[in-house]
Amino acid sequence: TDYVDLWVKDPIHHHVNTMCSTLTLHEVFIDRFAELDEILKRRLTAVIEQWAPGLDIIAVRMVKPTIPEAIQDKFSRANDLTSKLKTINERQHVELAAVEKERSLAVMAAEKDSAVAQMAADARVLKTTEKVALENVSNTMHVARSKERADAYAYGRMKEAEVNRLRLTPEFLAMRAQQEYLKGMDMYLGSHVPTTFAMRSDSGGDGKGGGGEVENPALLTQGMRQVRPGLQQDQEG
Repeated sequence: TDYVDLWVKDPIHHHVNTMCSTLTLHEVFIDRFAELDEILKRRLTAVIEQWAPGLDIIAVRMVKPTIPEAIQDKFSRANDLTSKLKTINERQHVELAAVEKERSLAVMAAEKDSAVAQMAADARVLKTTEKVALENVSNTMHVARSKERADAYAYGRMKEAEVNRLRLTPEFLAMRAQQEYLKGMDMYLGSHVPTTFAMRSDSGGDGKGGGGEVENPALLTQGMRQVRPGLQQDQEG
């Protein structure tokens, strides 16, 4: 029909000539041949949508151009090599993807192990910190109690010193000296008290304590306690 020639066949020749004028034979025959169908469809669709609404281009399929046999053989070999190269590239891409996946898994496992180790280390640090904090509190309490005891002891000693300073007057000390002096005496009272009488504080030569008059007081040895008359202490015997 007329509209097919007008909107399909004639524009196809025009667009094919345009593409071939901008591309090399190698690109048309090998490199970009797979893209030419889609390029031609987009260009035809753009023209039809503007000038013939309602007409749709469903699909476009192109065949390779006819070229001299020598060149075609050369391009065929090149096409085969290109196909093999694409196959190799695809295989390498798959292998690289597998290696990248393994590397990603290894990195994830390492990160997981590192996170677990970090958590364990943080737990140990937290436990150690809490232990140190408890020890610090205990030491602080011990120091405070020791200081309180030392302060209480010092305060008690200070008060005791103040009390002793108030109590130990010269009169009190003199009285205590007389009391201690009298504690070491044995006093005897009677109608026949000699001028001087002495008694040994330790055992005599025969193992028995003895006493009596002493004619010469100068013979009194160390350990005797002198008894003076006139002291009032009652003792029968």
